[in-house]
Amino acid sequence: MRALEYAINRQALAKVAFAGYATPATGIVPPTIDFAQQYPAISYDPAKAKALLKEAGYPNGFETTLWSSHNHSTAQKVLQFTQQPLAQVGVKVKVTTMDAGQRAAEVEGKGQKESGVRMFYTGWSASTGEADWALTPLFATAAWPPAIFNTAFYSNLKVDKDLADELKTTDRAQKAQLYKDA
Repeated sequence: MRALEYAINRQALAKVAFAGYATPATGIVPPTIDFAQQYPAISYDPAKAKALLKEAGYPNGFETTLWSSHNHSTAQKVLQFTQQPLAQVGVKVKVTTMDAGQRAAEVEGKGQKESGVRMFYTGWSASTGEADWALTPLFATAAWPPAIFNTAFYSNLKVDKDLADELKTTDRAQKAQLYKDA
């Protein structure tokens, strides 16, 4: 995963696909959402991406799929822009655009390996204004499809506990620590 992060020039992506009206993410939770954590930006470094792929046992890259839940012109720009730098480090990406029904049929009721999800482009909004709705639907084990939207099938008992515990307190310092730990 880290190799793929180094392969994509986020500044150029924001400029090309979003006409400069986007800011590359520096965290999972958008910075305007309560309890967001920011991290150092990931640099664009294709040489490092290739080295990490080699270290991971993929010296010649690999083939994968990228699902998209959007088919509008901006999404098409993002998908095309993403394919190009990944191909330059040896990762050949096949894009599959799906509507919600197709995606649900491919994921719901299936496990991580059976679902076929490898990479997924979509939008997500932390509509509650707090980090919980940015994190829980995407990272809680209980959010695996069909329950919510954890299509990565991510599971970490510590993260699950932190996310559950943050809902049990109104103490801002405690909530902040739990979100940070998660």
